[in-house]
Amino acid sequence: PLPRGWERDRPPRGFAFHSSFGCPTDCTFCCSPALTGRRWKAIPGDRLADEIAALHERFRFDTLRFQDANWGVAEKRAAEFCRGLVERGVDVHWNATIEIETVVRYRAATLDLLSDTDCTLLSLGAETRHIEIEDIPRALGALYERGIVAGTFWIIGYPGEDAASMEATLRQAARVKLLFPGSASEVYPFRAIPGTEDWDAARAL
Repeated sequence: PLPRGWERDRPPRGFAFHSSFGCPTDCTFCCSPALTGRRWKAIPGDRLADEIAALHERFRFDTLRFQDANWGVAEKRAAEFCRGLVERGVDVHWNATIEIETVVRYRAATLDLLSDTDCTLLSLGAETRHIEIEDIPRALGALYERGIVAGTFWIIGYPGEDAASMEATLRQAARVKLLFPGSASEVYPFRAIPGTEDWDAARAL
């Protein structure tokens, strides 16, 4: 989606950046646990703000897309980055990936900082592990009330998953779309990725 309040007569100029590597979550459908050993290494928040400020001065982009697999792992880093943008006067709309459990875990003050620095979109995986079903509307609601669009992704058709389970997922995806208009709620069919637990399970079936 366009950044909130975008009224200029041209598309926004975008810039992509990797600020971290890896992901600590043990999702069985994802290749990251085997590839990275569930390690997560990231540029510290204050230094990240310095780098983005310098790049913004040079390239004058309007939107910043963090291409990290899981940008929001560390709340302290996220807050430092946001405060750094404010202190350096960087005016840019930005978006990133974050997990539902992370949004639920963040303090309200940190979520406010995300909004205050024009974080306009956060992509969340509803298929990740270690979340409760009600964590999903709780997280989306916290973002929605701050004007942050949530892009939520679901997966159906895991190895051995029955029709009732898939239908339940579809109902939940429809429910959050109804509760939070303007936010995405996209359902994808399971695709087996070599090297994952679910690849082995799919082959066995």
